[in-house]
Amino acid sequence: MNDFYPIAKILSAGKDGFLKVQMVPGFSVNPDSIRFLYLDFWNQKKKIEIEETLNVKNSVFFKFKNFEDERETSVFIGRDVFIDSSDYKKLEGDVHLNPELNGFKVFKGDELIGVVTDYFETPANPVIEICREDGREILIPYVPSIFEKIETETKILRLKSDFELDDDED
Repeated sequence: MNDFYPIAKILSAGKDGFLKVQMVPGFSVNPDSIRFLYLDFWNQKKKIEIEETLNVKNSVFFKFKNFEDERETSVFIGRDVFIDSSDYKKLEGDVHLNPELNGFKVFKGDELIGVVTDYFETPANPVIEICREDGREILIPYVPSIFEKIETETKILRLKSDFELDDDED
């Protein structure tokens, strides 16, 4: 049985069969690394081949093979886009997804900082809320540059050793 990971949501259909998508924060698709994506239709994942990917002015567009115009692609609007576990494993070291972060333990070196209790979007970047052992809550940006490693199987986020927590948070 395949596991699937969400990577985007289809926002609109355009000319020539291109679909505008909103990517999961921190995720980008290299068209050479992923050949197939999966769309959810009534709780079933349907495999669709990628023909082309475009990045234009902070927007991402997918073109699926054999879908040539807005009429044919309009059925995809509002659908979630997934990759399967084998593609996820290929990309895991290079990208950072939001695979339901609640419950992940956050470490800096060997020190447990706390546990993720919330994830939310801000205009600048995604943010995670961490509950410390003493009950205090801190917020940190959820951006790849501050993490040394994200271990999805063990649910551990490892901050880079040079990442500074504010004095009132530490």
